[in-house]
Amino acid sequence: MASPLQIFLFVPKRLVKSVKCALEERGRLDKTAKIRPWSDGDQVPQIPSSDYGGEDPSSYRIVPTLLKMPDGGEYNNDAEILKRKILREIGFEDQFPIISLVVQTSQTAVSSPSSSLPSSPFSLPILNPLTAALQRWLCSLSPELCLSLGISSDQLLRSFTKTYSLYHPMVLLPANAFNSSAWPELLSAINSEQKLGLYKGLTAALNSTHLALNAPISLLNDESEDLLGRAEHKNILRRPTKLLPLYGDFGVRLLTNPSAMDFEGAFWVSTRQNGIYQTWAPLYTMFSRGNISEKARILGLPSLRSCGNKCSVVDLYAGIGYFAFSYVAAGAERVFCWDLNPWSVEGLRRGSRANKWDVCVVQETDNNELGDLQQGKIVVFQEDNMNAPKRLQAWRNWVPPVRHVNCGLLPTSRGSWETAVKVLDEKRGGWVHVHENIAGKDLEHKKDEILRAFRGLVNAAPGGSAHPETTWVPRTVECQHTERVKSFAPGIAHYVLDIWISGYISTII
Repeated sequence: MASPLQIFLFVPKRLVKSVKCALEERGRLDKTAKIRPWSDGDQVPQIPSSDYGGEDPSSYRIVPTLLKMPDGGEYNNDAEILKRKILREIGFEDQFPIISLVVQTSQTAVSSPSSSLPSSPFSLPILNPLTAALQRWLCSLSPELCLSLGISSDQLLRSFTKTYSLYHPMVLLPANAFNSSAWPELLSAINSEQKLGLYKGLTAALNSTHLALNAPISLLNDESEDLLGRAEHKNILRRPTKLLPLYGDFGVRLLTNPSAMDFEGAFWVSTRQNGIYQTWAPLYTMFSRGNISEKARILGLPSLRSCGNKCSVVDLYAGIGYFAFSYVAAGAERVFCWDLNPWSVEGLRRGSRANKWDVCVVQETDNNELGDLQQGKIVVFQEDNMNAPKRLQAWRNWVPPVRHVNCGLLPTSRGSWETAVKVLDEKRGGWVHVHENIAGKDLEHKKDEILRAFRGLVNAAPGGSAHPETTWVPRTVECQHTERVKSFAPGIAHYVLDIWISGYISTII
């Protein structure tokens, strides 16, 4: 019998924690082997250099997985298909150019590049627990049923998704999981008890209690909804209104302000990314695993490290703490968060406690008395972020200087840019991290447009273009870095632009 080939990922050091967490989350990490650096004894994988900046292989790490395949002894271009499948499953398809697959047999060291994998790469689905659960469920059906519909078990297995997200204790399937031509026909022909058996089997296969179909976050509310008594048509709370529960008790969707009892009775899920715990109620708040690389970047952000631990960060669209938690973990003295969605604020509060960080929640009607705010590492305001300058001005004597502002709303955060300029420390300056969905071909044009907008806002601010005393010193506004986070749609990606705005007394650090 041929020796099995174990698949390893050859990953840039800055992404290792993110990739490790993603593999572990899906039961794909080989915990019996250590993540290790490249060494002189290893053959260098053929890594495309166009997107990774010509990094030396020694700056990469070899991450072991539980994925194996028969050693056929022959290699062809199907390896690229396999690599894309694996990276798509763990949420890193956007990093395809800079992550390589390597393989190892019991007789060889890690050596074979991703372009030299066996000709039989499709053993990957066999390792997928969803496939095994589907096989068992299909065997329980009457053979005459599929025959009468003119479909086969193989057709159903091949067309079913091999990807999923596991957020304890929920399994989240992609929106198109049952969209092939065969599945809708079968599901319409079986009874409710048989459907329940299918969903229960898929859930149990991943040791979970709940199953749901994912869906894109709508930019508009359903016409029937009046979220929190607001009449806006835009889905400003970014609620996952299209998420479809399939198995398990998710509770009833509430359209009014939730009470403490509602929070306690709701269904909550959790995950860890980069060692940071996050929790949310899937009926009410979104979660994007594709942001994991940006979270990892924040943890090592040079501009954040250079500020020391005596600076504050403002997150104007904090959600459940997607990026705010990374700023805390990276060493920011205080992180001030704004979000309108009470479920996101509650998730942020719960996540903060789980990470053992002091947190204080301020409601829109609360006054400016300090109270326990001085003790909170994280201060969360459930209100419009337009209040941020007023809030921070009232506490200027105890708030460390704001050196970083995160504007994390998609598809554009333009509505928060003026607020970001106002809250940034005017003496020392700092960075505004602008999140935008941008077509790749328009990136440079869009960057120039964003810089012009920020220069206009800086110049329009009181004393914005000059030193407040006698010496006139123009303030610098420049883009220090552009980061591609993930694909959003064909030709469009989520980018983050690090915009540096100098202060009256500072220079670029």
